Amino acid sequence: LLSLVGSEMCIRDRGECGPDEAHLPGESGCALVGPVCPTGDYADDLPTDRTIVYVLAGASSGGDGSFTAPYASLEDAAAASMSGDVIAVGKGTYEACVDSGASREYWGACVAETVVSCSSESETLGTIGTTETGVRIRNMTIGGNRPGVSAHGGATVDLQNVVVLDAGSVGITVGPSSTLTGHDVVVRGTRPDSTGRLGTGIQVVSGGMLDLSRTAVVDNTGAGVLAGYTGTSVTLTDSVIRDTQPRPDDDDGFGVDAGMGPSVTLERVVIWQNHKSGVVAHDDLTTVSLTDCVVSDTQPRQTNLSQGVGVNAHVDAAVTLER
Repeated sequence: LLSLVGSEMCIRDRGECGPDEAHLPGESGCALVGPVCPTGDYADDLPTDRTIVYVLAGASSGGDGSFTAPYASLEDAAAASMSGDVIAVGKGTYEACVDSGASREYWGACVAETVVSCSSESETLGTIGTTETGVRIRNMTIGGNRPGVSAHGGATVDLQNVVVLDAGSVGITVGPSSTLTGHDVVVRGTRPDSTGRLGTGIQVVSGGMLDLSRTAVVDNTGAGVLAGYTGTSVTLTDSVIRDTQPRPDDDDGFGVDAGMGPSVTLERVVIWQNHKSGVVAHDDLTTVSLTDCVVSDTQPRQTNLSQGVGVNAHVDAAVTLER
């Protein structure tokens, strides 16, 4: 088992991590998310047994997706790809709103130098979003004025070495009958939309399923992780949820908010310096299990100094705490 109390103190004394770094339980400080950036435009470890569709920011128009004539637009590359293809996303910044087909893998060069952002607002559609199965995303930063990643309508999505930074409304959203898995993921700085709503780091609702390890959910708004409705399942391991900020009206700021019947399992998770409640569970059929976790330094409301609760279980919710 990780020495979580020691890790929590290291987080307390940390310097702020860089945009491509995270501080996870059991580590002495900030560490790079994913591989070091390659010297060339593309990842060094692209597979050799699958079709590669290349895209490179700033490439000449009229490319065909080959290594020597890459697409300049990520949307064009996604539209031209076929099931099973790898879309090699080179270094650069891409303005793109991608609706992914099934069985595509978006393989960036590295988190620091492959950045995808969508400027148009949406509460449900992601900068990279899908209703299809077999979508994989790795080695990149994703942001924009909408969720960084969305999985809805029976989608399956896997993330590896992904930073969702300064997204709008929700960092990652998982909807009905959809599954999102992965590891080495950061969701940081999610902002409320133009109407002041949400700002949630990770949202899983209406029968969605999320299973992430080595994940940092940091400096989001309202809720770090929000799980809602019967049939919804959330599992986080070896992760940290910290510094969730209250909304403009000084409400919420929870580390984890579970209600209306979801199942939430947290193992070896540090929940640190959130607001009102580190973990709040409410409503019949809601179950939350914390094993080998630390819940610490929950902050009260600023306006009247009320609450600041570590774990808050009410309205018939069931919470299990072990070590």
